[in-house]
Amino acid sequence: MKQHLQKKKIALFCGALLSINLNTLALAQNSSSTIIVTGSRFEENLNEVPANVKVITRDEIANSTSSNIPDVLSQIGGLNVRSTNSGQLNLDASVDMGGYGATANSTTLILVYGQRLNPLDQGAVNWESIPIDSIERIEVLQGGASVQYGNGAVGGVINIITNGNTSKLNSASVSYGSFGTLINNAILRDSYEDTTYQLTANTSNTQGWRQNSAANAYAFDAKVTQKFGAVDRIYADLFYAYTNAQNPGGVVGQVGQGDPQAAKFNNIGSNTTTNNSGVRFGGTKGLNDNSIAELDGFYTSKTTFFANPYWDTQAAYDNNNSWQVPSNSKLSGWQLNVSPRIKTGLGSFGNGIIGYEFNKGAQGSTDTWGATQQDYLNTNGYISNPNGLNHDIQSASIVNQSVYGILKLPLTKGLSLDGGARHQTQQASTYDSNIYSPNGGVSNNQTYSANAGDVAFNLNYAKDQKVYVKWNQSYRFPNIDEFWGFILMQKAIVFLMES
Repeated sequence: MKQHLQKKKIALFCGALLSINLNTLALAQNSSSTIIVTGSRFEENLNEVPANVKVITRDEIANSTSSNIPDVLSQIGGLNVRSTNSGQLNLDASVDMGGYGATANSTTLILVYGQRLNPLDQGAVNWESIPIDSIERIEVLQGGASVQYGNGAVGGVINIITNGNTSKLNSASVSYGSFGTLINNAILRDSYEDTTYQLTANTSNTQGWRQNSAANAYAFDAKVTQKFGAVDRIYADLFYAYTNAQNPGGVVGQVGQGDPQAAKFNNIGSNTTTNNSGVRFGGTKGLNDNSIAELDGFYTSKTTFFANPYWDTQAAYDNNNSWQVPSNSKLSGWQLNVSPRIKTGLGSFGNGIIGYEFNKGAQGSTDTWGATQQDYLNTNGYISNPNGLNHDIQSASIVNQSVYGILKLPLTKGLSLDGGARHQTQQASTYDSNIYSPNGGVSNNQTYSANAGDVAFNLNYAKDQKVYVKWNQSYRFPNIDEFWGFILMQKAIVFLMES
């Protein structure tokens, strides 16, 4: 539900999009001392995980020149990271694992300590809501993981782990770079008896290397962990992030000619402002000598404002294109996620996990068309608007529920059989009212369901050496942006052809 997409009658896509991956054979060299949670939801050594997993450590992050998470993933993780913002802060960067292109934000799952960071729509991940100094490590899993994490883990998973230890730490840093780029980081961590608290803050500002490409980001995170013995613990993690980014648009002109630092004329003055806040929470409780119960959850609230002043000016009107983009848009939404599970030892049958996940979210947007735009649209016959609407309204709500099971079965020394399955359902409800709709608003609803499965043999044949073969089936449901047809794009094509 982004500001450039005006919608006609709602038509929800039918069925889930399935992706089936077969890793016929994979060899890996890993550090057996590294504890991994992404690949299987078990805490185990990398050598025991039948997956292509890379761990980016705290030392690697600290010793790099990276000032934000997308830079870390690109430079250290070696991933395909793309950003449409020409500033240095990578505020709207997407990570494409698997070559999914425009849908990368819906096929690469971003987690913070195992909890989703991806928005409900096709919009950008709010990387800046995680101060970089709060990160203990980043686990990168390439390949489908829908059994472990459900919808959207088709290409791979990036799990960002924060506050990984209890050692006392007081640190602050200041970095200055070209184009007025100034980045400040601070972290305070300490423990009192069995309580560990961590406060982290970040400010990032840049004027950008292009016209109309300045960006500002501010983030704060406060996390408290309380232990009750060797296994039992609870935690709460409060966060807030604010960003403002000017939007320079595409570089216009032939390669090697013109001024590549100039913003596109219709992007002058345009900018995007985002406020994102929430809480992550969870805990672990020992049930007996062989079983523990775990609970993770989060609640987030996010509001984004898009300003496109050019499209309501006389210049746009004179150029016969003032109808293309609303002059102002507001997008707001929230998500609630709760994920309980039980991990248990099964004796000679290994270890197993049974889990349930509940996710509910809603999102709404308002696109406002200025007076000049409305006049142009009406007088040129682009709309039939008997109600005199000057804005578009879209809203959607989603409810996800899934159950899953995972088993890790030792066969012989060094050889294990890993497998699991998940079933997920999604109920989506939508409403759309816009200036192109002479008959008022339209609502619709749709239910999706999908299954995921995987099975793998993993052979730990030598120290820090493994070989595995794995079959995996993952899935992706449509995101909110895909619930509507793109009527504005169709009108734009017709207009350009007629011109």
